[in-house]
Amino acid sequence: MDTTLVCCDIPDMLGPSLTEEQAREIYYQGEEAVIMALMAMAQKLAALTRAEPTPTTPSAMIPPYQKPTTHSRRKKPGRKEGHPGCRRPPPERIATSSRSIGCRVVRIAKAA
Repeated sequence: MDTTLVCCDIPDMLGPSLTEEQAREIYYQGEEAVIMALMAMAQKLAALTRAEPTPTTPSAMIPPYQKPTTHSRRKKPGRKEGHPGCRRPPPERIATSSRSIGCRVVRIAKAA
């Protein structure tokens, strides 16, 4: 078996199928081959980590900086200016009384 590796073969052999024998062959090629192998592995890892999320990826699994920006509402919620109010009529009479509980005076309001 030829123990010399061509520089172009190194990135192809890297990955989950790399055997100990192949790793030793890269090591025996010298410092430049090891550096090239490490750089190729770093590029493969970077390509995997920056993969775009698919449409089936849950929203919570996508980092906030990768999500599209939200658009503001076109109009404000609620009733618009000048709309007539709609509420319950006020009570005709409000009765109040005072009761002394201990050292405190409590006011009780009753609607008539």
